Amino acid sequence: MGPGRGRAPDRRHLGVLVRGIRLTGDLDYFGAGLESGAVWGTKIQGFLSQECIEGRPCRWTNGRARVAVPLDPRFPPGQGLEIELSTSNPLGAGLCVRTNGTELCRDRVLVDEIWSKTVRFPKGLWHCQWLVVELLSDTFVPREAIKGSNDERRLGVLVRKIGLTS
Repeated sequence: MGPGRGRAPDRRHLGVLVRGIRLTGDLDYFGAGLESGAVWGTKIQGFLSQECIEGRPCRWTNGRARVAVPLDPRFPPGQGLEIELSTSNPLGAGLCVRTNGTELCRDRVLVDEIWSKTVRFPKGLWHCQWLVVELLSDTFVPREAIKGSNDERRLGVLVRKIGLTS
């Protein structure tokens, strides 16, 4: 008896059988904001859901935001960070930016102003397996701080952009 004889015909509509998928090519650290988690393998903590403010995607932190990006020593991710933040806290917000535990910047984000800065990485960072960026800031509850607000979330700073410089 030959193959298929005595069996009902297979009438399934099949696509392709995938045995595996492998990513190749250079890592693209510069194409997306790190806060979005769009760089492959990135882990983010301390960010609230993405919002759209003034037509731009952005995310509030909870005061202790952390972005961890896997590093490949063959493709260094650049010289530093480009950061753009703001806050609606009437008192402003104290801010500390750290990478891999090293403080890069300590400053104050003023209410209704865009805080923008480029900070350089410390030497020797590329010997690590991860680039860990932390944004540590004061927090506030809009309902308690802004007249007429019903927002009861505890907010840190509003992240408009965290990107790597080439």
